[in-house]
Amino acid sequence: MTHGSLFSGIDSFGYGFAKSGIKTTWRVEIDRNCQGVLRRHYPNDLLLLDVRECGAHNLTRVDIISFGSPCQDLSQAGLRMGLKGDRSGLFFEGIRIISELKPSFAVWENVPHALTINNGRDFRNILCAFRECGARDIAWRTLNAQYLGVAQRRRRVFLVADFRGECAAEVLFESDCCAWHPAAGQKARKKSSIANPRSFRGVSKYSHIEDNNIKSDVCYIFGGDVSHTLTSEGSDASEDGTGRGVPLVFVSNQNTIRHLTPREIERLFAIPDDYTAFIDDKPVSNTARYKMLGNSIVTTIPEWIGYRIYHIINNATIPGYS
Repeated sequence: MTHGSLFSGIDSFGYGFAKSGIKTTWRVEIDRNCQGVLRRHYPNDLLLLDVRECGAHNLTRVDIISFGSPCQDLSQAGLRMGLKGDRSGLFFEGIRIISELKPSFAVWENVPHALTINNGRDFRNILCAFRECGARDIAWRTLNAQYLGVAQRRRRVFLVADFRGECAAEVLFESDCCAWHPAAGQKARKKSSIANPRSFRGVSKYSHIEDNNIKSDVCYIFGGDVSHTLTSEGSDASEDGTGRGVPLVFVSNQNTIRHLTPREIERLFAIPDDYTAFIDDKPVSNTARYKMLGNSIVTTIPEWIGYRIYHIINNATIPGYS
């Protein structure tokens, strides 16, 4: 199976799909730092720069097209212009490319507020756009990354459009799809050694994501949604990673609070250590790394989605996912 990635970022979709046996054929990304990361990891793959200049004339047909179109105008933290905004309106470029290439599946990702902005009218238009470009079945679901193997609470909407049959719901809705253990996080909070846990909003379960270069014991994550913290309006993450836009952790053996390092955040997104650390063998600033990671998705989610699509397309029984 083959995959094409629009609005790729550092290509978390492709990284997750690869673990499911799906090969990414091409990527489209406009950010220069992300381009450098992609060229470093995928030097032989096609990389184009602007979705507005892409289509059937320069992209090959693939089985799956993924895209997390810009969320700035759909987010609660943004201007809330919806699909009329210059950035989130690029969603329709993704729809145009899908119409031209006619994949078997499309996977779209965005913030949960995309479901309700403008009283739901924008999401209705999103569904209509997928239907008008040929989707026979559409399903969507809000998934929380904390239940798919990482130590951060990150809720995102994932939509699957099936252009070949009626299997979209089968991809996203199965009783064995996730290890649902919400009680575990609550128990972990009760065991916290913090003197007054209520004074710290959003303390999560034990994380085990410490940077090997930092001498500390188990940390507790504050704020939950790392990407929202990193990309929120007004953040000023500095070159050494000490800006207020960077998430905090509590270091239990030192009784102190510090900022997460870029390597720790990479682990929270289930990508390899220092994946974003170098471009053309030159080190990347922490500020740039924080921004790239903050715009990413947790790779275990597309891994799971790709795993299920792979088995559906190959007419195989989907075994329980663990």
